[in-house]
Amino acid sequence: MIRTLPLLVVLLAAMTLASPAESILFIGNSYTAANGGLGSHLAAFYSSAVPGDSIAVLELTAGGATLQNHWNNPTVITAISSGDWDMAVMQEQSTRPVRDPLLMYEFADSLGNLARASGSTPAFFMTWARMNDPEMITDLDAAYSYAASLSDALMIPSGRAFQLSSLYSPEILLYEPDGSHPNAHGTYLAVCVLYAFIWEDSPVGVEYLSDPSITESEKLALQNTAWNTFLEFGAER
Repeated sequence: MIRTLPLLVVLLAAMTLASPAESILFIGNSYTAANGGLGSHLAAFYSSAVPGDSIAVLELTAGGATLQNHWNNPTVITAISSGDWDMAVMQEQSTRPVRDPLLMYEFADSLGNLARASGSTPAFFMTWARMNDPEMITDLDAAYSYAASLSDALMIPSGRAFQLSSLYSPEILLYEPDGSHPNAHGTYLAVCVLYAFIWEDSPVGVEYLSDPSITESEKLALQNTAWNTFLEFGAER
């Protein structure tokens, strides 16, 4: 059981662009922090997509953390309440939406409405089904969609992108050997989805590559999957 939430990652970049999200706070666990962190890669991806412009990001993560843990962490509450962030992207522990959705809703409601009251747009980063349990995606989508509705938050369905990738590009492995955490390809796909949903812009053709293990053809396939996810699911959010 997690008793304290240390600040594991702090990432800052200059903020220069007047956009829907110039500064983004990420709140999550090892899914958010994996492979160098979603925040750092999104900032680099954005700068590649919009040359000469940048965003500010801060990541507050701890392994296995739930939204409940984050709500009880003064560091997280202070960061949200500061009013320094245009958007707060929050990620629930990977199985809580399936095993105990009511507990997820309680703290998603609290965190989402605190973010909105503090001047941030709340967003929930929907995670993916376990590799050996693809049907898990249905419960994940239902839980995240309802949690987002409680504070009129943006729902970013990265889990749906993983699902589509398994159909479009089954040869691209997105998971670490544990079948749970994302490998470099999975994190890159999630970053492309974040970009598409936050800025409502296609990631296809952006030069940034988060890891040298990703080939150019894989990069293009993942970018297209992210944009197809937006086209298929974005209008519902």
